[in-house]
Amino acid sequence: MKKIFIFHATYGSGHKRAAEALYNYIKERYPGYDVRIFDSLDYVFAIYRIVTKAVYYWSVDKAKWLWRLIFSGVNRAGPGGMYYKWQLYTDVLFARKLIKFVTDENPQCVIFTHFHSEEIISHLKKLKKINSKLACVITDYMAHSVWFHREVDMFFVASDFVKEGLIRLGCSSDRIFVTGISIGSQFCSDPDISMIKPYMGKNNILFIGDYVGSGRFKEKLREHKIKYPGTGVFILSKKIEAYLDTESGFVKENRIFCDKLRPDVEKFYKAADVVVSKSGGLTTSELTAMGKALIAFRPIPGQEESNCRALEKNKACLRIEDIGSLAKKAFEIVNSPEAIRELSVNAAKIGKPGATFEISGKIVDSI
Repeated sequence: MKKIFIFHATYGSGHKRAAEALYNYIKERYPGYDVRIFDSLDYVFAIYRIVTKAVYYWSVDKAKWLWRLIFSGVNRAGPGGMYYKWQLYTDVLFARKLIKFVTDENPQCVIFTHFHSEEIISHLKKLKKINSKLACVITDYMAHSVWFHREVDMFFVASDFVKEGLIRLGCSSDRIFVTGISIGSQFCSDPDISMIKPYMGKNNILFIGDYVGSGRFKEKLREHKIKYPGTGVFILSKKIEAYLDTESGFVKENRIFCDKLRPDVEKFYKAADVVVSKSGGLTTSELTAMGKALIAFRPIPGQEESNCRALEKNKACLRIEDIGSLAKKAFEIVNSPEAIRELSVNAAKIGKPGATFEISGKIVDSI
């Protein structure tokens, strides 16, 4: 039985979601293959995993200037530069378990949704320790240089802009496929929203993220919910305690739906006319596949900013940095039929709901 290994890395949730979408689809549609999914960070020394994740989460949250510097500096260094050599050295040093595992298994195909495993396993192929077909799904809307490795046979990208970026890095165009980013099948179906219908209004906003715990945001939300009483509000966040405690009376009186982040988020996407969230690669792919308007709040420098710019260029999203004006803008947009129509139509134009199907088919056909 031919083996297909899918590797992601848990720096954020998007890379894992993209990998799971491919795993579930190939497992269901191609039963003759031995399909397995892995977090590459489970195959490195614990100290590497702990330190790199801590630095990443701290920098994107508390020191965005530092993350911007790292992101842009590494990209400018380009493939094969000093950063690449140093990163490869440290990855090989700390990922001996991953190297041994992949070398021993030598699967027919390896799929990457994060560049950590891609870098290491591409190096194994370069050294002729494996002869696997390598495929990479770039989970953002730009071609950062860390994603490009010459040993990769197939790149699956979100847009022509990403394809052009890979070509500038030295990739031949015949290895690049503009398919979109792999997303779960639930974002390509018609989810049942009967459970949340009692909370829906004439127009509906979904707020996702920790920013909802801000006192300033809560104040403005209250103000504009009173101003637009017919607008339904859904809030999904780890910071939900504030709404279930001090704001519980207001929440119940105005039928505001509050909960922690949920695995059935597609139901809330369907119910919402506007989604206020980060502009991660998977979030933007899921929303555009469903033709939903996005307000991107304070995107992380680098990857999220690039995703946001790609959507802004196509007039499929708005970017807001000031938390004081976030609720106001969201309520104004959702109550403007023209604005909602423009954002939603443009989102649907660039959405690729068939990405997982297309990527899986091309990979299986190639092996």
